[in-house]
Amino acid sequence: MAKTEDEVIAKFTEAGVDACRVALDLETTVATPPCTNEYVFDGWKRHAQRVIQCWGAVEPAKRVIAIRQATAP
Repeated sequence: MAKTEDEVIAKFTEAGVDACRVALDLETTVATPPCTNEYVFDGWKRHAQRVIQCWGAVEPAKRVIAIRQATAP
């Protein structure tokens, strides 16, 4: 069963583990909803005491959308 974000962070905190969040977009390859850059960034802001960094990603197959995401301020 999937855990909520808060449950996962609580487990990390209990274990003394820091996390690195990574955005992932597999929508065009395996038809799953993307874990967006915005979601990962917002999660870092919500849990900055445990999430030490986060990485963004773009899906090159999305072409114009990927370029827009990569060049956004």
